[in-house]
Amino acid sequence: MLAVLILFLTGILVMFSSFYEKRDISKWISLGGLLTALGSIFLKFQFSLKFGAFFVWAPLTIFMTFLILFSAFFLILNSNFNSNKSSSIYSLMLFSLCGAILMVGMTSLVTLFLGIEILSIPLYVLAASNKDNRFSLEAGLKYFILGSFSSAFLLFGIALIYGTFGEFTIDRIVEIQQTSGILMPHYFHIGVLFIVVALFFKMALAPFHFWSPDVYEGSPTIITGFMSIIVKIATTIALLYLMVGFFGYQSKVWMPYTMIVICISLIVSSILGLVQKNPKRLMAYSSISHASFLVLGLMIAVLGQNAAAVTFYLLAYSVASILVFVILNNFSEQEELSFDTLNGLYRHSKLSALGFTFAILSMAGIPLTGGFIAKWNVVSKLLLLPDYKISFIFALMASAVGIAYYLKMINRVFLFEPSPESEFKASSSLQITIIVCIVCLLALGLFPSEILLVIQGLF
Repeated sequence: MLAVLILFLTGILVMFSSFYEKRDISKWISLGGLLTALGSIFLKFQFSLKFGAFFVWAPLTIFMTFLILFSAFFLILNSNFNSNKSSSIYSLMLFSLCGAILMVGMTSLVTLFLGIEILSIPLYVLAASNKDNRFSLEAGLKYFILGSFSSAFLLFGIALIYGTFGEFTIDRIVEIQQTSGILMPHYFHIGVLFIVVALFFKMALAPFHFWSPDVYEGSPTIITGFMSIIVKIATTIALLYLMVGFFGYQSKVWMPYTMIVICISLIVSSILGLVQKNPKRLMAYSSISHASFLVLGLMIAVLGQNAAAVTFYLLAYSVASILVFVILNNFSEQEELSFDTLNGLYRHSKLSALGFTFAILSMAGIPLTGGFIAKWNVVSKLLLLPDYKISFIFALMASAVGIAYYLKMINRVFLFEPSPESEFKASSSLQITIIVCIVCLLALGLFPSEILLVIQGLF
């Protein structure tokens, strides 16, 4: 909880920094707060108040908090918001991080609801933070309206669960199910369905994905990266707690429907990803595909496998996404990004072209990258489950089709001439980010056994 307190206080301080005339002071205060929060998670001392019924500072929580703060640090480091409104943007990002950390350490459905709202409400504003761009305003409005429906589904589902057990604490609900088996009233299963739908909306799984391409395209690029990474981490870990523990005894009821959602998501992301002409919209469909692999990993964990594959996948996906979005953000400000924006990136900055290529190859699951090991960990386990061969086939097909639209961007980077008006200059912060992320992706691809061994110790 100490990291949450530090982020909250830093967010308040950043809000008041708008009165200070020095340029970028809010950015550096935010980075300082993130570094302090990163340091605090390794301290044995934590905030003295205990919230065992709502939040637990477990090893997995510590690891995921580190990944969340690591991702946010490099995204903010490479941000270039207008100094007049940067303090409000950075403070909202810090407050949103508080909600994400609550979700990765939750032990109660109350914490889940609070965490997802604290995470989401600032994002509605951040999506619309570019007031001079009508697409940004449209993105914020769409995200807010559909996000409100998602919150209503979540709250109604929690109400039905509470009506069944008279409990919000997940461990207590699991204990009751151990004695009752699957003999649960129908409204309990409806409550489970509502909660799953709400979380699938946050992960942008089809058919709950309609908001994501427009929101990804309209939001400022760094905010798009923030949504793509932080929301995925928080929601995936929340689903891990629910599916393996809370919903685990009812898996035969909800798992067939989840498989249908996964297969639809893989089809939608593959087909629609091929026809995109905007790199941010393409990344939206890419994130749908990756979300499908993450939920497949969760289902494997429900069936008795270790959840290390999910954690490893989140690690590889987050690092690759940081690289993609910070490089896209570094292009000269334009009304709308397109694939033409990437033309000839290699001629502008060889290091940026290398970093972008490495990140895209990792997302495509090419060997020697962390993304390949992440996908292999999921797909290879699916092959061992006779009842889920169809999902194995869909996962392979989606990966193969995904390579086509990923290579389309790499093709632009190396084989096209840059347009005369395109500008790209790699700042020192971008160069540091690229080097750090490439090293991380190489380590994940070359030393997966050692990293997986560490991750398995978290459970």
